[in-house]
Amino acid sequence: MAHDELTVTSVQAARALRDTPYLNLFLDPVSPSDVGRTLGVPANLVHHHARRLQSLGLLVEAGRQGGRVLYQLAAPTIRYDRRLLDSGEAEGQTLHQVSQAFLRAFDRSDHLARGQDPEYAVFTFHGHAPHPTPPQGSQAQEAHPAHLQVRTLRLSAQQYQELVRTLSQLLAEQAGDDPDRGTPCTFTFLAFDGGVPEAPDAVESDVQLISSFVPLHGEARG
Repeated sequence: MAHDELTVTSVQAARALRDTPYLNLFLDPVSPSDVGRTLGVPANLVHHHARRLQSLGLLVEAGRQGGRVLYQLAAPTIRYDRRLLDSGEAEGQTLHQVSQAFLRAFDRSDHLARGQDPEYAVFTFHGHAPHPTPPQGSQAQEAHPAHLQVRTLRLSAQQYQELVRTLSQLLAEQAGDDPDRGTPCTFTFLAFDGGVPEAPDAVESDVQLISSFVPLHGEARG
């Protein structure tokens, strides 16, 4: 390792240090393929994340073994100034940018849906399906129609943490930089304690809000 202790100064590096749970697997030189086997995830996904962590200064290239690149933590102790993240400024800016991008996408999906019927939003219900089929215009013209889903649940601390980890892992498994997989789309995953302020009964009951142009039952169209 190049250092016994390292201080990172960028918000991106601090966030990666805080949010990457498997950094300890790089304490000694190791290939992303071996880390992938340990985690049970595709090797190319770990390679992608390792290169990003290297660009942020958290990992360094520690040599090669049989043609494989070995990565290692830049230092056994890495720290960042709490003010980088605890102030909430970076997260607030990101949330603002995400919300504005989503509103533009939702307006676009809504505009395309109105092409089907400019005066009425038409939802078709099928038997006991849990959700109605949204307007058809956006499905035919958009690869990634807008989708908003908010749900308040009653969970134990352990159930909450397990669900967060499961959803984070699911998103990680879908990551990749292969341009042949499709076009970019964004998923924003938020979780916090308590209910939605605008819904007074949210803490006492299972509250759900779905505003979507994606079919939530049956086969995806596209």
